[in-house]
Amino acid sequence: MQKPIVIVVVKHDDLKDYSTSQLYSDYFSWFKPELEKVAHRKVRITMFPVGTYPSLSGFNYKHAEQEKTIREWWRLIEELHITTVQNGGLEPSLAKILLLTRDNLNSKVAGIATVRSYAAIASITNYRTPAHEIGHMLGATHDDGAIEYDGWWRNSIMFGDDFSDFLGNTYRFTEKNRANIRSYVDSFD
Repeated sequence: MQKPIVIVVVKHDDLKDYSTSQLYSDYFSWFKPELEKVAHRKVRITMFPVGTYPSLSGFNYKHAEQEKTIREWWRLIEELHITTVQNGGLEPSLAKILLLTRDNLNSKVAGIATVRSYAAIASITNYRTPAHEIGHMLGATHDDGAIEYDGWWRNSIMFGDDFSDFLGNTYRFTEKNRANIRSYVDSFD
């Protein structure tokens, strides 16, 4: 039996006026079936309400140096990652933790992830951002993202540029990124 992908979403304190069900509906309900189709396995997304982990939900993510921010987040969630894996009997490399925030990290960065690791931060300023950062944690790359045309120009999940907010969303990974993700997740079975 294939091991599931588990995504733990920590809501930042600045999302306290957003319901968990609305955030799930807007940012994850469309993404979960896409990821299950790509990875050929179950995906579990658990979203913790604000305050469940006060030391995490109050994390100061707004910095000009986004690389420093993701390193600090990665170190901060190490214990939660270990606990999640042990309590769920999970494959450590398929358990991911995402900090979901209201705002971008800085004027240029909406999200950041440790590639092929377990730590990411994503704002809700764009519907693709959480999926995009989860994609990075699962081996997807910008280079294999694309703009696709189906009567309108649309970005795949991993495509990112300064103009991407003006284009539509394909709500899917490109074939190359699908292969990247499958290669990554299949290596743990």
